Amino acid sequence: MIIVLTLFLVGSSTFSQDGKELKLDLKNTMNYTYKNLRIYPIIAEYQYIQRNSKTGNYLNLKEALEHGKVKISEKIRPRDSNEINLVPGEMMNRPNREVEARINPLVRQDTGNIYQQVQIQNYNLSSSGQVNTLVIENLSQDTIFLMAGDVVKGGKQDRIVGKDVLILPGSKEIDLSVFCVEKGRWRVGDDSTHEFKGYYNVVSNAVRSTVQNDANQSKVWSKVDEITAQNKAGSTTSTYTALENSEEFTKANDEYMKFFENQFDNSSNVVGFIACTGDTVLGTDIFCNPDLFKKQYKFLIHSYITDAITFGKDVKISDSKVIDFMNNAFQKFNQKLPDETESKLKFKNKDEQLIHFYMQ
Repeated sequence: MIIVLTLFLVGSSTFSQDGKELKLDLKNTMNYTYKNLRIYPIIAEYQYIQRNSKTGNYLNLKEALEHGKVKISEKIRPRDSNEINLVPGEMMNRPNREVEARINPLVRQDTGNIYQQVQIQNYNLSSSGQVNTLVIENLSQDTIFLMAGDVVKGGKQDRIVGKDVLILPGSKEIDLSVFCVEKGRWRVGDDSTHEFKGYYNVVSNAVRSTVQNDANQSKVWSKVDEITAQNKAGSTTSTYTALENSEEFTKANDEYMKFFENQFDNSSNVVGFIACTGDTVLGTDIFCNPDLFKKQYKFLIHSYITDAITFGKDVKISDSKVIDFMNNAFQKFNQKLPDETESKLKFKNKDEQLIHFYMQ
């Protein structure tokens, strides 16, 4: 039987499952508050760290791309005779031609877990690619962890990874579920290849939430447009990564990153955090161990910073509201949920060990 125990201690709230403890740090809030963003570290007790010490020894996507250990490319296929060859942005402007996404559960034999493959219904957008599917190959003997929201640059359009996934050593030409974050381009870039060689952090938490809750390409494009417009980061191809060309956004982002990016470099027991702006909880990310958290932290904080800059307000949230959110999150963290909800919130390896938990 799983028991969720909530204790109110001095400066912390502790949650326990069968002796594995995670503690929310509430006593140092000003150390983790800058302008419109506050994070509450989640601290793992010894039992939790020991239990997961052999899990999570993965390369992340940025490392794999930088060291040439992964190849990501457009999914090439022959042209269909009935194909409608339109740029996705053009499709959005035509009556009754909205791109709709359908979620199909797949069992991937390489990990034994259920994944969601996003497919475009009725429209094949190009003779040499598919909007919501790329192909990935692991060229190394390392396991590579891709996190939902990872942005890859290149190919015919910049994309974001649709679901957390582990790519096992030597894996060949695996379909990768993605969403497009550059609706105005459907052609190869300057390098004239179909490969994706650039990495750009984790997409805004607002876009991550749209992917997790709606899994709808048109809604993803709409959210990208909203964020880039708010930050005066327009581009001819309506790409999310145009944010890096906005002087105002870049200046603000650099200031936030200077405050947050090194917060946990020397920590040995932090495995996640809750992020808040104004009176609102943006979300929580929890990992299996401190090492994987450290690898992903700077990309994740970039995601929450983007929301704080774009939609945020001065932080005034109460500890009790954060604790209420955490109680709800840990109930879901500890319990077996209906399959659809379970797969949205939790990513597990083939041995059913939790690798990453994300909830907003």
